[in-house]
Amino acid sequence: MEGVRDSSETLASTTTSSPSPSDDVNVENRGKQLTPLSTRRSRAGFSDSFSSHDEEQIATFCANKSESDDDLLRNIESETLSSSVLSTSDTSSSEANHHPHHRRHHHSHVGPTNGHWRVFHRLLKKGSSAMPFNTFSHLKGVPKLTRRKSKRIKDNMVPVLPAAALDTDDLFLFKPSWKNYSLQDIQTATNGYSPENLIGEGGYAEVYKGEMADGQIVAVKKLTRGSAEEMTMDYLSELGIIVHVDHPNIAKLIGYCVEGGMHLVLELSPNGSLASLLYEAKDKLSWSIRYKVAMGTAEGLYYLHEGCQRRIIHKDIKASNILLTENFEAQISDFGLAKWLPDQWTHHTVSKVEGTFGYLPPEFFMHGIVDEKTDVYAFGVLLLELITGKQAIDSAQHSVVMWAKPLIKENKIKELVDPILGDDYDLEELDRLVSIASLCIHQTSMNRPHMSQARITKTFTLFFSKTIFFFSVFLQSSTSAIVNPSKVKQVSSKPRAFVYEGFLTELECDHIVSLAKASLKRSAVADNDSGESKLSEVRTSSGTFIPKAKDPIVAGIEDKISTWTFFPKENGEDIQVLRYEHGQKYDAHFDYFHDKVNIVRGGHRIATVLMYLSNVTRGGETVFPNAEIPSRRVLSENQEDLSDCAKKGIAVKPRKGDALLFFNLRPDAIPDPLSLHGGCPVIEGEKWSATKWIHVDSFDRIVAPGGNCTDMNESCERWAVLGECTKNPEYMVGSAELPGYCRRSCKAC
Repeated sequence: MEGVRDSSETLASTTTSSPSPSDDVNVENRGKQLTPLSTRRSRAGFSDSFSSHDEEQIATFCANKSESDDDLLRNIESETLSSSVLSTSDTSSSEANHHPHHRRHHHSHVGPTNGHWRVFHRLLKKGSSAMPFNTFSHLKGVPKLTRRKSKRIKDNMVPVLPAAALDTDDLFLFKPSWKNYSLQDIQTATNGYSPENLIGEGGYAEVYKGEMADGQIVAVKKLTRGSAEEMTMDYLSELGIIVHVDHPNIAKLIGYCVEGGMHLVLELSPNGSLASLLYEAKDKLSWSIRYKVAMGTAEGLYYLHEGCQRRIIHKDIKASNILLTENFEAQISDFGLAKWLPDQWTHHTVSKVEGTFGYLPPEFFMHGIVDEKTDVYAFGVLLLELITGKQAIDSAQHSVVMWAKPLIKENKIKELVDPILGDDYDLEELDRLVSIASLCIHQTSMNRPHMSQARITKTFTLFFSKTIFFFSVFLQSSTSAIVNPSKVKQVSSKPRAFVYEGFLTELECDHIVSLAKASLKRSAVADNDSGESKLSEVRTSSGTFIPKAKDPIVAGIEDKISTWTFFPKENGEDIQVLRYEHGQKYDAHFDYFHDKVNIVRGGHRIATVLMYLSNVTRGGETVFPNAEIPSRRVLSENQEDLSDCAKKGIAVKPRKGDALLFFNLRPDAIPDPLSLHGGCPVIEGEKWSATKWIHVDSFDRIVAPGGNCTDMNESCERWAVLGECTKNPEYMVGSAELPGYCRRSCKAC
């Protein structure tokens, strides 16, 4: 019932970039007029993103072994309140120490010893009456957050909760109805965790069907991976969500067990999960049942997003997490990945992929953005599964979204229907589900409906009539630049790096090579002080640049890059094509700049897309020597196939048509020293690649010395009237080194 799972990253406001071993940046100076710019431009109207620190949202246990149970509980309660403040402000301790208005609630998280967990387990075993359980505290008096991203405002926008805002009313006990089961109860119910009883499996947990002594059918979720501390924090996080929810379309927790591991026990009817029927016994799923399941799931999600006392994002909506009662009422289960989203925040930003491939929306998969629209997209995929009988991602890695979109575009609605249904379905209901699914799987999150708008009722047609414009745009959109999420995999979370398998066709690869062959010359690097191009043994390849939109094929590739990365095409440089012959390489380096000359146009390079145009027999890998290798890493490459150079870090083997996307800046716009990367020497064969560097701002805009006396946004005049020139001077006016976007309207020139 769980998919790919990892904790998110807390962003720091400042860091020190470590120098590259080569101390050079991959750049060509083409002699255009340049003026200094800073690293990242504030953008008006952008919502501020905050990373989430999941484990510290619930509790931090830092007690001594010698403490009594009562002392431990008081310590837990006290430190949990501090942790709540920490997770709400969502900043690092270093950031808090530098900010004069921050209270010093921040403390380093010292992992508890095994003795601490034994005391904690002992309390759990005593039952609900002995275990105070701190869940999300009320946010009282928290100021609304501004959406501007100037540094002046950002430094002062993180809310700090006074101690008075947290009272004992915010502490909840385990629900008295939850039963404390013994390990013997669990083992007997699941027949000793028999493989035949296994009904769900993920990266961190297994789910077994069981029958208790009283005959009640249950689903037992057993955490299986991670240290005792990690499993306990995951366990508490999930319980902290479940204690707040109470709805007919949310699965009921009936008990728990902490003996011999971490277990959650939920109600389970003989019908099991939607996946067990949809994938194995779909003949039992008539159209009326499928429609009922869709309605129930929508109601459950609407409750989590808007009806619950906490704003909860489930993050793992999929068929195996939808349980079916005896009457086929849908119940959403498994809150192991769920996030609490404070009302003051527009979204979370996480750095690691969490969830299940096939259900992940583009903005989450690529940029870690988590909000209600994350669940909305997954709900749209689930609707397509109910309609078509196909899995989100099948065994051949085919995506139901990619299969369905062309049929929806051509209005071939009946061809979507699961063949096992024949003509036994309601056409009006089918149209309604397809319409909702089409909106929910829109590539742009802002064009997806909220669950309050996507609830499956007859009144949906009123909402649909208001959003027909967005739907028509979706139907008319070109399929040439559609991104297939099933082809993308994350190879690193620190730095953030992704590989898109088959991003370019063989024709596109060969075409780019043919354009470049006649104009290759020795590649250069940029001097860190002057920014001037120079030859260096650090980089021994040959290369050339291909102008933007040189021909329709190049223009199509540019479109695909923009669609995949969510960056405007004007933020990208021309494509650089490189040829590496035997022994040629590029030593480890950064793609962000150390000099003030090259950041004139568009600021730092925020991301790099490296497209492989040929296969390499041996060597030529792209390696990240500073990348953090997780303890639970699953190797993406056979180590025997990698060169010695590639074994020095996380490496990507060049395969024709594949593309590597990695980020040179962290989500807080600070250069990421973990993005250090190099091209390993080619040992056998020849390597062709194409690089697209993407900046934080438009690379096409040339700024004159002192700044152009123009407005770069059509809303500048209106913003100036509203006083934004003084409220947000960094964006509006800027400085001599970094001119603003509305200088004319602010009368700054």
